[in-house]
Amino acid sequence: MKRNLNYDNIDIFFLLNENKILTETELQRLLPKENYQEYIKGFYRRRFIDIFNKNYDFSWFVQRYLNNKREFKIWNFQFNNYYFLIKGIEFEEDLNKLIGLVGYVNHYVFTPEDLKLTIILEMETDREVYDDIYSVFKVSSIFFTPLKINEFAVQSPKESDNYIIKILTEFYKVKLLDANNPLQEMFLFCNICNIQYSSSIEMAHKCGKGCLPDNRRKELLKNFKDFSFMKDIQIDFICKSNIIKFEENVYKCAYCEKKFESVEFINLHYQKRHSDEIALREKKYEDFKKFIDNLDLLIFYLAEGSLESKPWFAKLSDDNKVIYDMNHVFSGEIVFD
Repeated sequence: MKRNLNYDNIDIFFLLNENKILTETELQRLLPKENYQEYIKGFYRRRFIDIFNKNYDFSWFVQRYLNNKREFKIWNFQFNNYYFLIKGIEFEEDLNKLIGLVGYVNHYVFTPEDLKLTIILEMETDREVYDDIYSVFKVSSIFFTPLKINEFAVQSPKESDNYIIKILTEFYKVKLLDANNPLQEMFLFCNICNIQYSSSIEMAHKCGKGCLPDNRRKELLKNFKDFSFMKDIQIDFICKSNIIKFEENVYKCAYCEKKFESVEFINLHYQKRHSDEIALREKKYEDFKKFIDNLDLLIFYLAEGSLESKPWFAKLSDDNKVIYDMNHVFSGEIVFD
């Protein structure tokens, strides 16, 4: 816990600019007068834009959120024995270089915890590729190791899971398939740690004996609802404004730095001289709308920071904690009865 900050210094603006979200109960304890629905709208609005801009040029992001429509099926959880685990991929060129080094059947992008990728390469054989990978990435922070994935125990569905199934089917706009446990077999959702995984391989690797319950993440699932209002955000909030006010009645072109007397003149200049740049800007804006249409729980985990530890400012509001503002708690003599 950050002890150099006072409880009284926490306000709604502080919370909206943090990278970890509060549950409704936590917000009520901390700032009881604030409206939770307005809080989460403002929080997700900032975080979705930030995640979109940071990942827009990554091919895995484009494939997952801008190109493909989400498909659901019943997973049979049958595994090959030969895999390679690679963690800490931050740049697209690292991923491309890595995939170029080895023969593989497929690769699976894991749920990132800090916008760095973890992937599993599914190998055609058990041939040794460790030395080749090490020689290329030995000075980097990328971690890699051979991995064996075996069958894992399928969790039995619980009656209390029904509301989670309802949340997921409504958000993804799908009908339930003929699965014994729709959460696991259809949505790749673990009803213990309350995480939806990117593939059956990832779920088998991360769930099982080491899977830990997380009721806080389960409570945050209630926020997983229609976010179509995000598509009404103006383009200047997604892409930086391309009209730069240099001084009074002087506007500068964002692409060639020519100056103009009015917004009307600079827009005419853009149409004549920078039509390609304007087209790219408008495409990015339309891609943001596609991104909102294809939101999934992975984006919510990243936006909420719910894959990380509980935020310190939520701990301040826990039950059974007495919170003092040390600038004001002592105001006179201590009297003993």
